[in-house]
Amino acid sequence: MEKKKEIYRRFFERHRDTFPISMYPWYLETMTSGHWSTALVKKGEDVLAVWPYYLKKKFSFSYITMPVLTKWCGPIFHPDLSDKKKDSILKELMKDMPSVAFQDQNFPYPIQDWSPYHWLGLKQEIKYSFRIDLSPTLESIKSHCNKRYQNIIDTFPIDTFSIEETDDVSAFYTANAALFASKKLKIPYTEEQLSSQYLAVKKHEAGALFYIKDDAQRIHSQAFMLWDNSSSYLHVVVDDPSLRQSKASLYLIWHLIKYSKEKLQKSYFDFEGSMIKSVQEIRRNFGGEQIPYHRAYRYPNPWIRLYKNWRS
Repeated sequence: MEKKKEIYRRFFERHRDTFPISMYPWYLETMTSGHWSTALVKKGEDVLAVWPYYLKKKFSFSYITMPVLTKWCGPIFHPDLSDKKKDSILKELMKDMPSVAFQDQNFPYPIQDWSPYHWLGLKQEIKYSFRIDLSPTLESIKSHCNKRYQNIIDTFPIDTFSIEETDDVSAFYTANAALFASKKLKIPYTEEQLSSQYLAVKKHEAGALFYIKDDAQRIHSQAFMLWDNSSSYLHVVVDDPSLRQSKASLYLIWHLIKYSKEKLQKSYFDFEGSMIKSVQEIRRNFGGEQIPYHRAYRYPNPWIRLYKNWRS
């Protein structure tokens, strides 16, 4: 496993711009506690493609799934390969994947043509993220927001608020857990997992926690943002439901868009995807372009397949 990881790391270093942050080696190492590996195809000493995965086991079943707090994980091909060559390499990649009862992953944006994966027995569900191109001027970016959001940005009483970075992961987690609890839901990650992720992104200068508070020191909204070579990602957002009328959460997002363009000098601001209608509405209102990506899954084990079909 370590040898494959090292090959993956070398391929990543040569082609870093083709990887989203959730597929960076240190990110995978952190979010899987080291329990990840990769399928790969080589020609001589040249790596043509990699396909990382998180392998878990429950009862007697081994399966591939997404690590917690991880958006995308799937195949990455050498950027010089033609589509035809990718199709033939894909078969070799699949052969190098472990035998599992099921597999369920979210593929990164570059995987758009689904046909070759369909031919290999993978099923798919289309999901969507929203992304803002940061190359235009800020005024141009703001002009793509809907009129109500433009008005909120222009009239927000920022003199009575402050936006700051924080290292208080515990307070962030507590606020988010309370938000989930208010909806009678269990938060899908632990404080330890969030803390591990935060420490890793801070170590690699790839993320930060932000909050916006008023003059009374009340925190209205908090955001955990990640970034890689080309994009920043609105990873986790936590609002205080009792203070939403202030619209501070919307102004915090606008601040992070500006921060991503001006300080980080990224090409894109990525909302990191959601299929929740109310969340999508906010992304659209900020002028985000809808970007599709694939949830890819397969159930080689007939009992798992029968169970999944019954559940659906």
